[in-house]
Amino acid sequence: MIRRVISILIALAGCAVLYSWWQRGQETLSGGLTPPATVLADRPEAPVFPGDEGDDGDDDPGTGAVAVEGEPHDTPEPVASPVPEAGWAPTLVEFDHSDRNGVTVILQRADAALAQGRLFRPPGDNAVDLFVSVLAAAPGNARARAGLERTLERLAADMESAMSLGDYPGGRAVLPILEQLHEGPADVARWRAWVVAGEAQRVLLEQASAAVERGRLDRGNRSARAIYQQVLELEPGNLTAQAGLAAIRDRLLTQALARGEEGAFEEAEALIDRAAAVTPDARLALEEARTALVEQRNHIGAVLLSQAHQRLDEGQADAAEATLEQALAIAPDHVGAGLVRERIRNVRLYAGYGEGERFRDALGDGSSGPVMVVVPVGSFLMGSPESEAGRRNNEGPRFRVRFDQGFALAESETTVGAFRLFVEATGYRTHAEREGRSSVYDERSGSMRERARINWRHDETGRAAPDTYPVVHVDWDDAVAYATWLAESTGKPYRLPSEAEFEYALRAGSATAYPWGAGPPKQAVANVSSAGDRSRSRREWSNAFPDIDDGHFGIAPVRSYAANAFGIHDLVGNVSEWVEDCWHSTYSRAPSDGQAWVNPGCSRRVVRGSSWASGPDQVRAAYRMNIEAATTSPRVGFRVARHLAGP
Repeated sequence: MIRRVISILIALAGCAVLYSWWQRGQETLSGGLTPPATVLADRPEAPVFPGDEGDDGDDDPGTGAVAVEGEPHDTPEPVASPVPEAGWAPTLVEFDHSDRNGVTVILQRADAALAQGRLFRPPGDNAVDLFVSVLAAAPGNARARAGLERTLERLAADMESAMSLGDYPGGRAVLPILEQLHEGPADVARWRAWVVAGEAQRVLLEQASAAVERGRLDRGNRSARAIYQQVLELEPGNLTAQAGLAAIRDRLLTQALARGEEGAFEEAEALIDRAAAVTPDARLALEEARTALVEQRNHIGAVLLSQAHQRLDEGQADAAEATLEQALAIAPDHVGAGLVRERIRNVRLYAGYGEGERFRDALGDGSSGPVMVVVPVGSFLMGSPESEAGRRNNEGPRFRVRFDQGFALAESETTVGAFRLFVEATGYRTHAEREGRSSVYDERSGSMRERARINWRHDETGRAAPDTYPVVHVDWDDAVAYATWLAESTGKPYRLPSEAEFEYALRAGSATAYPWGAGPPKQAVANVSSAGDRSRSRREWSNAFPDIDDGHFGIAPVRSYAANAFGIHDLVGNVSEWVEDCWHSTYSRAPSDGQAWVNPGCSRRVVRGSSWASGPDQVRAAYRMNIEAATTSPRVGFRVARHLAGP
């Protein structure tokens, strides 16, 4: 390499022509090789098509200048293989050769230029020129020799990077230096062949751009599409050619969608077919564009469906249905029609909510009421069959109840925290507070005993109840008072559920003795008496489901167990619950529409659902209790229901 440098320096004395060539090269090849980070950012750009402001070129039907497939066209003239100009020469830097410090200064400048990436530009202030200048004065300078070798390694790496990125101008700028100084003839030959091929591709790309300017996008041998494909034959991964074909495809698809907006769907389909043939992803492009055309066809239908939704927002189900029929007459396959149908049904049945949907109504103070679950309409057989083990006479006769209007049921029992909001908002005093007592579970005796100063703030043992516990020690009037306050605060028709609504939601589509099946559960599904339960004093149940430990001997936080098929928690177990109905010893003459069966002035009410202390026969879905309305108990709480009518 050093001998090459010395030969070059000797030749400089008689080769002023080479210097003038270098000056011309600096003007024409000002682009040069950029550092790798810059090269990475310099991606090829897709050509800008003529007519993007309204001129569609010869691809606009009716212009009379379209190049039609099959017409004779002259193919582009072969492109000569240009060879990069040879004859690179360095720019020598003058300095005092006899001054040792002068050499050191030049070497320091050369090292700095190498570190900063100034490998061969600007003239006289780059690593190549500075190292060569030192070697011209001191051919044996080891530091200059090593520095030049590192610089050439960097230039070779930059050439390889240019090849990987398709940076032909950068490669062409650095090739003459490597041809003069690099000692790997095989690498130099490979680099030179790549630059030569790149020049051919550059000419083709210029021809493709010219074809685009003339509006010859995709038809004929002289179209931009045909020329870009020639480039890809030379270099299959050429990014500029790929971007050009993608731009042609996108332009054709844009034209197709524009024709679709004008209602010219056949012409739009033809443009999509042309676009699909331009790029390898033709089928995908065709599918996406055809989907867009379907959307355009459905535009009028969508406007009508939007009007139907507005009618539904106003609760006008009949008007919405009429508008839906108009939309289907125009766009019978519109995907939005099903949603409108569903909303019409939901408005009529569920005040606009969906089956199983959860919602919370706003209270007067801006907070939210309990989480409510929309119970689907349907029917079930209420009561128990005479053959059911443990059946009681008050569970029959069995009869069918049908719910034609939806209702919502609280996701869980009313909690201590929710009841506290009611008390704080109204100053209400419960029956137990007025009487000054309620019953609790006594650990010593293992039975229920009355205790003073027990009320809704306490749990089953008389301890302070967490806000997440279901509220107990409330009588039927207390439960009604909470529901009435909730209705007044939200403006919605809250109430206690009817007995039929409770059993319908508890069964959740089942017809067996227990909601989960005919026999004992195989795993803990509810807070009921289980063989594995233990109290604080290690008491256990004498009548319990075998082989089960549900994790709680007493009350559990609401939603501690999985919801049922309707999405509602704790209808089985935890606490039994007050319902609206008066007590009747049989179901004879009971309402078949699910309404509460109420006799004015009745003093005994129905309690449904099992509690934490219920034995297996009391956990059955049909089990019901006859309780004095003024009773307070650590086993009885309540939840609310809401009628769904109107928007």
